[in-house]
Amino acid sequence: MLVLLSLIIAKRFNNFTGHSFTARLEYLCVAAAMIKAHPFFGSGLNTFGRVDYYFAPFTSIFSNYAHNSYAQLFAETGSAGFLAFMGIIFCVLRYGIELLRNIKGRDERLLSIGIMWAITSFFIDNLFNCTLLYPQTSIFWWVALAIMFSFGRVKTQI
Repeated sequence: MLVLLSLIIAKRFNNFTGHSFTARLEYLCVAAAMIKAHPFFGSGLNTFGRVDYYFAPFTSIFSNYAHNSYAQLFAETGSAGFLAFMGIIFCVLRYGIELLRNIKGRDERLLSIGIMWAITSFFIDNLFNCTLLYPQTSIFWWVALAIMFSFGRVKTQI
């Protein structure tokens, strides 16, 4: 599987994707510099695009987003906000696992597995994107959370 994945990546890596990769690496370096400058409370919400210019090694490397929601959240809210968000993620995943353990029916179990994968894939996607920061796409995550929690509530009341 790793060989197949590496062949696919090597085939698709060209000048365009190479530039995208190096730019994303620079955004992560800027996020790290922001974290180093303001480790506990961060620089403030939605300041990455404003502060990025001062931390970027080149003026051509500029973005409003770090293209990693977790790094940007840490840079903007500091360790206090980042730990709070990680706590929310931990509670969501723990609730989903408990829900999976308590469901006995096959159909309900498949539905809850699908919901958990939707939520987990959103977490994984945010390692490489900033979909959590866009309301248009984060609504799918919030809806999946609402379905999971309401499904768990219905199952416990039966």
